[in-house]
Amino acid sequence: MDDVSIAELMKKQEETDIHAGRKKVLSRSVRIDHVHIKRRHYSSLSVGIDAHMERHRLRQPCEMTEESSQSMGDWVPQVGMEFETLEAAWKYWVNYGKKMGFSVRKHYLNKSKIDGEITSRRFLCAKEGIRKEDKRDQLTRHHREETRTNCPVRLGVSLVRETGKYKVYDFVSEHNHVLHLPETAYMMRSQRMISEAQAFAVNLAYASGIKPKAAHELMSREAGGRANLGYIEIDQKNYLRTRRQRSLIYGEAGSLLRYFQQQLIDNPSFHYTVQ
Repeated sequence: MDDVSIAELMKKQEETDIHAGRKKVLSRSVRIDHVHIKRRHYSSLSVGIDAHMERHRLRQPCEMTEESSQSMGDWVPQVGMEFETLEAAWKYWVNYGKKMGFSVRKHYLNKSKIDGEITSRRFLCAKEGIRKEDKRDQLTRHHREETRTNCPVRLGVSLVRETGKYKVYDFVSEHNHVLHLPETAYMMRSQRMISEAQAFAVNLAYASGIKPKAAHELMSREAGGRANLGYIEIDQKNYLRTRRQRSLIYGEAGSLLRYFQQQLIDNPSFHYTVQ
């Protein structure tokens, strides 16, 4: 703790505002002729800002070099890699997308005409392709935002008949769009999924009369944060809506339909229509 005169304090404060361009919060305790100042060190703050800027720079689309590929370890795909099953290749691609910061999806597949086995498949970045021309009414007020950029990133695997494994034959790593930061990767569609245990908890909360928003907040806290939960609030709402629709099909509507069918069997003159 240093003792500085008021004049020196004002001078240093002006220099700080001019050169640093930011205001420092100072805790002051006034005495007769001097002001005690607790100097706060901003080294940790500057390091945090520099790290954030560095992460943002790395999130920009860039070509994967051989050196960077080696530094990233075994989770970067390489031509010639093999997977035991097609599902294992897909999980690998999903995990790679999470670490790199882009959402993924499946593309076309080829099947053998002899035995129907999948011989090859491609996995893509979710921004691959371009949306087709909107042929709806021109008076449509709310148009969906364009999300695709025709990104070329892809992973192609083909079946090796001798071993029964799937081998990587094509891999493109260069994106043409900005990637997600690690802090927001959990919000990507390909990284969101409600597990069976979570579905049970959602159903229990719904049956207990707890609102979906409150239930999602509670489960987020139990998981240690929203990033650890594995899904967002809209996923929970979609799950509950789908559950209600299915229960309607096999519940009241199904019972009514079976009743009409039974009446038709018992009474041939009975007639009903369903819209």
